[in-house]
Amino acid sequence: MKRLEGNTQILELRDNTVNIIKKMGKGNPGAMSVLIKLLQSKDVVTRKNTTTDYILDMDRLGIYGENIWILYKDLCSERLNVLMAILYAQRTGNLDTTQLLTHIEGIQKYKDHTPIDVDAVIDEICDENPLFVVDEEEDLYRNEVNNRW
Repeated sequence: MKRLEGNTQILELRDNTVNIIKKMGKGNPGAMSVLIKLLQSKDVVTRKNTTTDYILDMDRLGIYGENIWILYKDLCSERLNVLMAILYAQRTGNLDTTQLLTHIEGIQKYKDHTPIDVDAVIDEICDENPLFVVDEEEDLYRNEVNNRW
């Protein structure tokens, strides 16, 4: 599998929250703030995963430091729910890994990228998971059938 950085994952089972933020954030304040937001949030995509699963997805893909910030800011328009949806789509095969990593890498190195149609990716997730819908007024993904949140 292609990775953006390095050959192996950097997180270990014994890592605590502070170590996870330090290792994954690599000193980038934007990345570290995204990681903190993720850890403080609930999974709005499946309602089953913990948000730690999304951090593990980024580790598996080699997305660290400034690349976390690039993913969050440029592709997800600083919307945490969209970040979760993009990572979920990659994990489930609805978004090609190479396309995602090339997009991030292109922005970082060349200020150019292979566009990803975020709306189309989210539509695919909505089609597969009827409990995952977009509330455009609030810009949140929520469960309309069983609104426990």
